[in-house]
Amino acid sequence: MAGVVVAVALTVGGLALVRQGTRGFLPAEPTSAVAEAAGATDGHLGVKTAPKVTDIPIPPSSIAEKVAENGTDSLSTGDREAWDRYLSETAAVVSDNASGLTARLDAAMQAIAAGDDEALSAMLAPDENPQAEFIESLAAAYPTIGTSDNQDSVGIFSAAKVTVYFGYSVVSWTDGGIESEHTVAVPMRFIDGTWYITSVGIGTTGLVSVQTVRI
Repeated sequence: MAGVVVAVALTVGGLALVRQGTRGFLPAEPTSAVAEAAGATDGHLGVKTAPKVTDIPIPPSSIAEKVAENGTDSLSTGDREAWDRYLSETAAVVSDNASGLTARLDAAMQAIAAGDDEALSAMLAPDENPQAEFIESLAAAYPTIGTSDNQDSVGIFSAAKVTVYFGYSVVSWTDGGIESEHTVAVPMRFIDGTWYITSVGIGTTGLVSVQTVRI
């Protein structure tokens, strides 16, 4: 069952970092500009332009933007059917491939905690151009992570023909002698039966929220 959860996030290294004191995640329901909905957007935000690739299921052309601007009531019958189908198909991608998603999120968080840019690079979607700067910034994005607790919510977003699935992990770290808790969001894509991390992030033009589902 889809859950509605909202947060104020600070994006760093292509990931989204929810400020201490908020236990929600990125907006679950479609919003106009994700960067605005997510709050402050300092730091590295992922690639500006989505790669020219096509994910399955294919995001219905421009419908996510229409929903973000005016809600589902603004859709024609045909657009509403296409939108509902996309919601169902993307939710099924998560539910049918939950173990792989969880494993990829685990591996990504371990690499981020270790600052292992080589491991992160090996996890990048194979149809995206090498993103050395993105990977390096991701590996160095956070203070030393002490604990990490992956969550059961997955935020689904789209940009152009790309579908992005954000996995979330609540982490703690000590910075300047102060221990704090944060939520890190790892963007992933599902390609040919395998989960990969992606350089498409909150700063990518046209990225809009689709829905949030639970594993």
